[in-house]
Amino acid sequence: KATQSFKFFNVQFTGVPNTTVIKCGGTINESENKFINCTFTYIKTLLEIDNLEAVNHTMVASDFENIYGHLVVAKKGGQLQFFGGSIIFNAETKNDCSIFSTGDDYATSGFTNCVLMCYGVRGEFRGEFSRVLNIKDNNMPLSIVFDTCTFAKFDYSQDFAECTVQNNGNIIFRNCILPSSVR
Repeated sequence: KATQSFKFFNVQFTGVPNTTVIKCGGTINESENKFINCTFTYIKTLLEIDNLEAVNHTMVASDFENIYGHLVVAKKGGQLQFFGGSIIFNAETKNDCSIFSTGDDYATSGFTNCVLMCYGVRGEFRGEFSRVLNIKDNNMPLSIVFDTCTFAKFDYSQDFAECTVQNNGNIIFRNCILPSSVR
């Protein structure tokens, strides 16, 4: 039986800097997870997706504060929607951090098309190596849209996003306020 369709309403969760809240791996669906009006603090990762069938995860008016790693790691699967809320990375973090990452083992076989949509999200990139995206494989089929988002980056002379997506990627910032260093 598939374990899926978890719904988190008004959850207040405090972890530790190496906490991963949900790992979607294996061969069952693990889809349709919803986070509505939640607050997650002091975590490394909200979702780690390593399952082709783990799709359709939605975050509505939820805040993710003091993040120490990649908020979402999608090695396989995906289809993520963020509506409102905030994402704030911890200022003390010295490791790579991002809203969305395709993980460290970029040559994973079976990566499916992934869609990430952020609408009305506020992000504060306080950590020295915090970024919007961490995608280094230039052949992943990605569609990423940021619409009406506001992003602030504390200036460490680091890149706002680390991406080499070329062949199959479609990344759009529409009506967003970006840090002045990337304009």
